[in-house]
Amino acid sequence: MKEIGRSAEDNPRQAIAAAASLLESVPFGSKGAENEFFPRAQAYVGIARTAMKKNPSAARDALDEMAASLKDAAHPYHALEYWGEGMTIAKEMGELELAVKLLQSGMEQVDKLKNEDTDSDDPNLALKAWWPSVQAYWWLVKAAAQFSPHTALEQVQAIKDPEIVAVLEVKLANNGLGAGAEESITMVNKKSSARNSWSEFRAPEK
Repeated sequence: MKEIGRSAEDNPRQAIAAAASLLESVPFGSKGAENEFFPRAQAYVGIARTAMKKNPSAARDALDEMAASLKDAAHPYHALEYWGEGMTIAKEMGELELAVKLLQSGMEQVDKLKNEDTDSDDPNLALKAWWPSVQAYWWLVKAAAQFSPHTALEQVQAIKDPEIVAVLEVKLANNGLGAGAEESITMVNKKSSARNSWSEFRAPEK
C-alpha cells in the first residue's frame, strides 16, 4: 500500500492498476461484530487524494474503483470512513455529481446493515436510534450535508422506515442549527448468541 501510494504521485493510472491486486477486506479482532480492514479501498482513496489536483480524471476513476471494491463488504459499518473521505475528495475537486454518487452507493451498502437490524428471525433489540444502520446512515448524511443539505435530506427521506427518518431529520436539523454534538452510541443486542451483542460509545465530536 505504501509503494502504491508513492507511485501515485508520478503515475496514478499505474497505481490504480496495482491497487486492484490488494485484498478487498481483511477480518480481524474478536469483537461481537467482526472488524474489517479494507486495503484496496484505502489504496484507492490515497491515490485519489494524491492525484486530485494534477490528474483529476485519475482521481475520479480511483474513487469509482473504491466504491466498487466496497460493494461486497461483509460489515459496511467499518467502511464508513472511506465513503466519507471519498465524498470529501469529490467535494474538494468540485465534483458534486460524483460526491452524490458516492453517497448513494454508501447508502445502498448501509441498507444491508438495516436488513440485519430488522431480521425477523433475530432482530436487533437495542434502541433503534442506536442501531449500527442508523448510526451509519447518519455518518453518511452528515458528510453529505457539508456539500448539499438538500441532497442529504432527500437521501434520508428515501429510507423506508419513518422512525429512522424522524431520528435523522432531527439530527440534520440540529446539525444545521449548529447544536452541540451528542455522544454517539451504537449497539447490537441479539438473542442468537452473546457474540452477536456488542456496543460502541464515542465522545461528542468537537
